[in-house]
Amino acid sequence: MLSKATVETKILPKINEKLRCHKTYSQYQIELFNLRHSSLRNVIESIFGIFKSRFTIFKYAPPFPYTTQTEIVLTCVGLQNFLRKECRSNEFPVELENESSSSSSLLVNEGDLELVFQTHEQQ
Repeated sequence: MLSKATVETKILPKINEKLRCHKTYSQYQIELFNLRHSSLRNVIESIFGIFKSRFTIFKYAPPFPYTTQTEIVLTCVGLQNFLRKECRSNEFPVELENESSSSSSLLVNEGDLELVFQTHEQQ
């Protein structure tokens, strides 16, 4: 790994010259942090979009304390992972939002979930 001094004296001047700007080491660090934060936020929003379609409790703001809400999320993650491992099919029934009977269901392909639930090391 390169030291901060090496980056500031040898690498940044060349990058700044090529980009025609004059950014410092800390400015690049802030930009990198913002990029990573934005990417992580997009992944989390995708996961909650999937959870909203799979678990109806996420469609509305639950009237529970914060600690209970975090336990609900972790429980649903565990349940989702269990269903994906133990079910022989890649399709799980999902309740329709406007349906009053619980007997009707819509089959949703969960193949896209594999990308969402992979860890960084698996990608």
